[in-house]
Amino acid sequence: MGRIYSFAFSGSAETAATGLMELANAPDRIALVHEIGLSQLLDFADAAEEMLLLNVKKGITTGTAGTGATEVQFDGGDAAPTAVGQYSQGVSTAGSLIQSIYWNIRIPFQHIYTPETRPVLGPNEKFVVELATAPADSITFGGYMIWEEIGT
Repeated sequence: MGRIYSFAFSGSAETAATGLMELANAPDRIALVHEIGLSQLLDFADAAEEMLLLNVKKGITTGTAGTGATEVQFDGGDAAPTAVGQYSQGVSTAGSLIQSIYWNIRIPFQHIYTPETRPVLGPNEKFVVELATAPADSITFGGYMIWEEIGT
């Protein structure tokens, strides 16, 4: 088993289709994505309810640079992660679509991959969760990603 890491973000106000979070793998590692989660802060009333399309991609070229996240090791004795997390970046322009998920924003979104379905990132590959549809109004998102690094 490799080393387990996470990053989280909050307070990302979005009004358009955008990349919500991204993991950029290191050039000398394999990364396995274990879990992703999203929630939002402002739209809770029935009238504000929305269904938004999330696209999950890997091996992509991202759009504009996002905000760097702080990666954290689950075991404090582990080395710092080599993969880099970020959030609120532009929509990706290429890559393999792994999943398309319609998300009711009133309910927190959590996806835990089973061992057989964990996305595997090769060296320098990226993993992105995109908001593929623009929300009706500004929505403030928070989220997290948990991954495992295997390698030298």
